[in-house]
Amino acid sequence: MLSQSYIRQKLSNIEKFKIFPVSSFNQSHLHYNVFMKRICPNFKMISFVIFLLNSQVLFSIDVTKWEGPLTGPPAQENKSVVFISQSFKNKGISRLFNSFERAVQVIGWKYLSYDGEDNSQKIKKILSDLVLTNFDGIVIGGLSVSHYLPEIQKLKDSGKMIVGWHASRNPGVEAPLFLNISSYNKEVAQVAVNYLVTSTQNAGPQNVGIILFNDDRFDVANEKTQEMLAVLKNCQYCKILEVVNMNISHAPQLMGSKIDELNKKYGKKWTHSLGINDNYFNSTHFSKKRPDLINISAGDGSSDALERIRWGNSNQKASVAEPLDFQAWQIVDELNRAFAGQGPSLVVASPILITKESFNDNKLSSPSMTIVHQNVFINLWHPSSLKKFIK
Repeated sequence: MLSQSYIRQKLSNIEKFKIFPVSSFNQSHLHYNVFMKRICPNFKMISFVIFLLNSQVLFSIDVTKWEGPLTGPPAQENKSVVFISQSFKNKGISRLFNSFERAVQVIGWKYLSYDGEDNSQKIKKILSDLVLTNFDGIVIGGLSVSHYLPEIQKLKDSGKMIVGWHASRNPGVEAPLFLNISSYNKEVAQVAVNYLVTSTQNAGPQNVGIILFNDDRFDVANEKTQEMLAVLKNCQYCKILEVVNMNISHAPQLMGSKIDELNKKYGKKWTHSLGINDNYFNSTHFSKKRPDLINISAGDGSSDALERIRWGNSNQKASVAEPLDFQAWQIVDELNRAFAGQGPSLVVASPILITKESFNDNKLSSPSMTIVHQNVFINLWHPSSLKKFIK
């Protein structure tokens, strides 16, 4: 067990270590207080300061009130894992995988990735082919377990540990997964709708017309949609015009003609869009065809979306982002616990509302929202080798 004094000892002089090149942050300083409280509700930070020295990002942190998980097995050796993506065209999944790669390298495992290319037959074949391999762990990135239950169950029966990300409606233990990792969809939906309602409080009755974009192939998407619709019922001046079902991965290509169709049908009655994923708004068609529309995403905080919001150069004004970098490291940590014969941590990271004001207030600095949590995991996996893994 790692005591608070042990963690403090390891991290108290962390500013002496070289952490990451400045290029990986695209910003010279970061106020991290809000973010770390959001990724772990029990985390209470007194101060967090970034320093620049010799083109390296250095930091110091007061961890005297760290109340998150301090226990976990050391890195299990000689493990190999596979990351299966529903589609790497989904920018949230691709960003998650980028951080997952870093975490796997730090813990010392071999890994392989597969892009399902949003093709159910290809995904089924990948899952089936993995049954007879020697991989120890499988990561289900964005696949709905309910759609591939026979194949995933066979993987489980073959002795492989399986961790999902957005693999079912809610986070937690759900057979045959060791754990499904996500934020609570109800919370994501509430944050998105509350932002819409708050930003339109001065609107008159029925002056807010909303179109909601969903992809009903995914359990997590349907759960978000249902929750947003439920919350919107409490808004007296909001009118739900339509729920549009659209493939997430193909949304940038499909959106142009869909905007024309919806414009013809609703005209200026359509004032706002809600989407279950940032990718619906990863298109220039909105600014060209309907520059007056306000778009709000209930997930997942892709790098592209954060840049659009940060610079204010699109219709997307907000994203309810999940802390993807933290979740990527959590995936590796949960697999490590499974390999060690321990139970899951059951940590559920809270979502973060990201608006242009978030950047202006220095609450966020860049799409690469990572530092502190990495070193907590490093302490768990390699308690005697912290310097070796901080580069």
